[in-house]
Amino acid sequence: RRSALNGEVVQVEVEGEWDARQLHNLPVVRRLHRLAPGRYWVVVDNAGRDTPDVMEAVRSSGVDVVSIREYRPSFAEVFATLVRRETESDGGGGGASDAIALQLRR
Repeated sequence: RRSALNGEVVQVEVEGEWDARQLHNLPVVRRLHRLAPGRYWVVVDNAGRDTPDVMEAVRSSGVDVVSIREYRPSFAEVFATLVRRETESDGGGGGASDAIALQLRR
């Protein structure tokens, strides 16, 4: 999972709208995906270690955190991500982001 995603995923849900781009200033953040208004995936090096830093950065911006947790994608979601990458590297198109390839569990 870690290899396919280039890290681990922390799912952050906040109250209302928020410009999460400031999280890119944290050295542990590798990528950021906005899933829906107020809902984000933050790809970090180590979710267990880095979640408190992500939480502090969100709170210090004045936004109320509804929930924050490690998101562990299923193997099917990881497989879809790997297939998408292979398709894109072969020039076959695709273009979907990892956040689309990794569907939220229901």
